[in-house]
Amino acid sequence: MRHPDNSSLLTILSVWSLLWWSACDDPKKNEASPVQWQAQAPVGEGAAVYFSAGQYDHPRLVATISARGLENVAGFALRLRIDPLKWRFVEFRPASAWELRPRMAAAARDDLILLGIGVPADTGGTAFSDSPVGTLVLDVLDASPADLSFVTEKSAVLDHLGQRLPDVSFSGGGLVPSGAAQP
Repeated sequence: MRHPDNSSLLTILSVWSLLWWSACDDPKKNEASPVQWQAQAPVGEGAAVYFSAGQYDHPRLVATISARGLENVAGFALRLRIDPLKWRFVEFRPASAWELRPRMAAAARDDLILLGIGVPADTGGTAFSDSPVGTLVLDVLDASPADLSFVTEKSAVLDHLGQRLPDVSFSGGGLVPSGAAQP
């Protein structure tokens, strides 16, 4: 009878340990989340800034902020209201839709996230027609229903002349109970 050599024995032990560890995976990882991400649809047909997509995989939410109906945009100054007991700001990344590489700043304080993204006003700006502005990344601290909304009176879209564009609507999103009807 032939005995396995050491390398065969190590291979068998390695495979066995991988199978054992995968079987002992965290049982909560495979549980269905009690909440899911849902973006609010923009109101009407006019110019809008809104969440167009999102992926929630506890504890992380990655959500895309998009814009439509906007021409010659030099920048966005966005203020979002959050519940700091439910959300933690991680980062904001500009989208590739910008014609020039934008500069950006992002900060979170208490119940607000401040986002500024844009290009120099004299560059002519970028058109946004259902195009992504950037990606917002948040940690979900409490997997229960929670809103993520724009503070509309403090959020603005600036044109290539540095002027605030009028009549832009802002639509947020949030975590809703899993299986909730999507409007």
